[in-house]
Amino acid sequence: MPLRTLHDANGLGLPEDQVRAYAANLTIIDAETGEERPRIPTDHFPTVPHADGMGPDLSLMAKARAGFHGPYGTGLSQLFNGIGGPEYIHAVLTGYNGETKDEAGSTFYHNSAFAGNWIAMPSPLSEGSVTYEDGTEATVDQMAQDVAAFLMWTAEPKLMDRKQVGFVSVLMLLVLTVLLYLTNKRLWWSVKHRDEKQQ
Repeated sequence: MPLRTLHDANGLGLPEDQVRAYAANLTIIDAETGEERPRIPTDHFPTVPHADGMGPDLSLMAKARAGFHGPYGTGLSQLFNGIGGPEYIHAVLTGYNGETKDEAGSTFYHNSAFAGNWIAMPSPLSEGSVTYEDGTEATVDQMAQDVAAFLMWTAEPKLMDRKQVGFVSVLMLLVLTVLLYLTNKRLWWSVKHRDEKQQ
């Protein structure tokens, strides 16, 4: 995803100067010169691990991690409950209870949401790690909700627009179906009831 999408009105809606400042804090190797330069809003988010500590690309993780909301195949449960990816991410981020164990030279952390209840990744969130501009308390639950929502947005930045267009399209098709039915009934009524008229 390009960094400029942070400015989108249907996305995070950050002011353009903030997007430019955020982009300038990240660097990229210029393809033409081969030298490192600050990123600009048209550049993409960093996606590969490097010395600055950026992790792998997780933009599709919310779509890839589907949760179970009932029988698959019907689509009705997923229509109302979603695919479950953001819920899974939130559950993993908040599922730590502080227990650890050493096994085969590695440290594992207890996480009730992870399969097997033990995960090699330590809890990435801790209380008060960020400061919210509006004064929201930076709890692990709040930050996990924000991370899950952000990852879902990166997976489907135009999701709300598509849903709105789809809803309007379905309404228009319903109205068109009713109009076609009424037109058909009016045009063919005299033909279908010709025998009744003759009597």
